[in-house]
Parts: sequence; structure tokens; C-alpha cells
Amino acid sequence: MIKGKKVVLRPLEESDLDFCQVLYNDPHIRDMVVGWDFPSSKKNQKIWFESLIKDKRNIRFIIETKKKERLGLTGLWNIDWHNRSALNAIKLLVTRKTKGKGYGKDAIMAMAAFAFFNVGLHKLWCEIIDYNIPSLKAYTQRCGWKIEGKLRKHIFKNGEYHNLYSIGCLKDDFLSVPDAQEYIPSNIPEGMRRVVRKISLE
Repeated sequence: MIKGKKVVLRPLEESDLDFCQVLYNDPHIRDMVVGWDFPSSKKNQKIWFESLIKDKRNIRFIIETKKKERLGLTGLWNIDWHNRSALNAIKLLVTRKTKGKGYGKDAIMAMAAFAFFNVGLHKLWCEIIDYNIPSLKAYTQRCGWKIEGKLRKHIFKNGEYHNLYSIGCLKDDFLSVPDAQEYIPSNIPEGMRRVVRKISLE
């Protein structure tokens, strides 16, 4: 498990499939993500889950509270083992109970720390549609990610075309976040921690 300050990221289990179906079919989430697909059935969810066994380039984690309440899904997609990069994204069910609690930022930071310090990745990247302001702010204003480009009128949603932002995060970007040190895994050697602390203060 990967522990943040507010959430825990744990491997996806077959018992999570009903939750995933709710997540993938949620109208708000479907509206905010870049991709598009038809609503998913329970049977399709089962087929999809079984296909993950041989998948070495996409790793998914359930986001849950410390009380084991499921909130959403995150992970590393399209892992490029040669260039050491991967796509990171989150899907969170937005309710009155979860909105504005910082769960999104916590999940992004915890996943980034795991990717950089445990997996050994060099860069994370993501694509965000222009009207998904909450996600854009969470990544770029709270988690150190940088806007790297904009594809104009690139995504068709709700009857019109929208711009697509490409954002990215290097380890130094992650370390620039004031509380980044609190996310670095406890098993990282002290020598590396001293280097990390030095980088974060520069």
C-alpha cells in the first residue's frame, strides 16, 4: 500500500469492480476525463479486470480514506520503461463529504513520490481538458506540475471542441512543493534523504 497524509492507495481487487463500474459510469467523471467510451456493464468490468493480469505497462490503485472508504482510482498508465515516464491521472467521486478535503492533492503527491522514489521513474505526465479547472489547479498549483503545451480545439465534448493541456512533473518539480518531504517513502536511505532535502531547499 502507498500511504498519503489523508488517503491510502492500494492495489485494485476483484471486489472493487462494482465500485469501478459506478466510477466509470458517473456522469460528472465521464464529462471531465479526456477519453470517451460507452457506459460499462458488470460483465465488461469482469473481462477488463481479467485482462490486467498480463498488463505490465498500466498499474491501477484504489484511492481510499484511512477508514477504508473508497474515493476513486489512480495509477500509472503507459509506462515507458526505457525513458522512465508514465501517465498519471485520478478519478474521484465528488460528493459533499469529499469535496474540498484535499484528497485529490494527497493522492497525486503520494503517487508521484512512489513513482519517483520506488519505481524509479524520471517523469510523469497527464492531459487535461480545458474546462476541468479543479484537476488543472490540483496538479499545477498544488502538486508542482508544469503546463508544457496546449493542443487547440483537440477534444470533442458536449457538442463542441475544447483545448487540451499537456502537463508534466519531474522529481525536482515534485520536491518544490512545500510538504513534499512528508510523502517520501520511509524506506529511502538517509543519504538520499539528505540530497533530497538539499534539492528541495535550492
